[in-house]
Amino acid sequence: MRRRSLNLLERFSLLSFFAVLLLCLALGFVSAHLLASNMLDWEWQGTAELVRYQVRAYSLERLFTDPQLGQEPQQYRGRLGSLLSLPEVVRVKVWDREGAVIWSDDGRLIGRKFPENRELQEALAGQISVQLKDLKKSENVYERQFPKLAEVYVPIFAEQHPGTVLGVLEVYKVPARLFGTIRRVRALVWGTSLTGGLLLYLSLFWIARVSSRTQLSLERSLKEQSAELKDRNTTLEFFVQTISHELKSPSVAIHGLVGRLLETCQDRLGDEGQRLLRRLQTNAEHQERLLTDLLALTRLGKERATPTPVDTSVLLQEVIGEAQQDGSVSPVKVTIQSPMPILYCDQRELLEVFRHLITNAIRFMGDRLDPQVQITASDHGEWVEFSVQDNGIGIDPAYHERVFEIFQRLKEIETEGTGVGLAIVKKIIEGTGGTIWVESFKGQGSTFRFTWPKAEAEVS
Repeated sequence: MRRRSLNLLERFSLLSFFAVLLLCLALGFVSAHLLASNMLDWEWQGTAELVRYQVRAYSLERLFTDPQLGQEPQQYRGRLGSLLSLPEVVRVKVWDREGAVIWSDDGRLIGRKFPENRELQEALAGQISVQLKDLKKSENVYERQFPKLAEVYVPIFAEQHPGTVLGVLEVYKVPARLFGTIRRVRALVWGTSLTGGLLLYLSLFWIARVSSRTQLSLERSLKEQSAELKDRNTTLEFFVQTISHELKSPSVAIHGLVGRLLETCQDRLGDEGQRLLRRLQTNAEHQERLLTDLLALTRLGKERATPTPVDTSVLLQEVIGEAQQDGSVSPVKVTIQSPMPILYCDQRELLEVFRHLITNAIRFMGDRLDPQVQITASDHGEWVEFSVQDNGIGIDPAYHERVFEIFQRLKEIETEGTGVGLAIVKKIIEGTGGTIWVESFKGQGSTFRFTWPKAEAEVS
């Protein structure tokens, strides 16, 4: 069974959930770690300050300077009683400046050195050092009874010689209160982070849902408007086709009747009557061409043929041959760039485009003594840009857009055009995805350029 694909809202919800979750986890981990680290640092600094205060208050410097105390362990224990009375302190160890144990409540450690003790070396260098006890160092072999322990190494400085380390007092603490506080702080941080993440996710989801509903509403409205517009266009096209068909028959009849009148009654009509009938015949012919063009415009895009290979050189020769057979215009020299491309398209549409452009170029030559039309093509990747250039009357830049509108014609000269040709050309070209434009100035000729795809998709 084929799985249903997720819609846009579902994909956004899933991605935003994982993104917010990762953000919350990272934020919670970093915040909890930094807070715990700061709290530990404050705790050890506070412990060190208390130890140093006790050293000053009870003159404990003698622990490091009086060798006689080493012979009297009870003296050490008595002097260290003030330190052992500090909150959570369970043991105190005394190291001399050489890194040897000079007192411990476990006599087996007195006199021994532990050079691998990194924290001790840092304290002998004058820095407070802390080790959260892992009970793996060799000096802890007799201290397994403390499962949760912190070793705080506090350097003791000579009062008369600041900066001179006399030795190190190592304080063993069981920081149950601190660890309990850290657990509560971590729980608070994680709770806040996850709650904030949940609120952020719900906010994003609400925004996405509202946006999705708005988009769906707009799409439905657009579909309804498109359907309504399509119905209107269908009705309009049907109306145009019906009117064109209905009007075309009277136009043909008028054209035929006028021709018969000119043949049978020519002697009785006189010159003025013949002139009026010929004018009527010309208008009927123009109306017939106009109706034919309107029908062609309404049918564009409805009956597209299957794309086939089209040699544009052969196609252009056919169009030029048709245009030059028209005796109503003066002969025009037409040159075609060689070679011209071979396209994969609907031949009828491309033929219609060139037929209108070349016919217009020939019709709007004016009184040029050397009328010329040049047709070129240039490669633009998946597209070909064609140009039809003439040296005719030209077009004022103010009318460059209007000439592609229906029934828009140049008024400079009298022609047989209907004002629909360029509208047909534009609709055909835009139907392929291409564009058309004109480059021209009045009296300097015109160049119509358009893009055409090298290969059109087949019409199924």
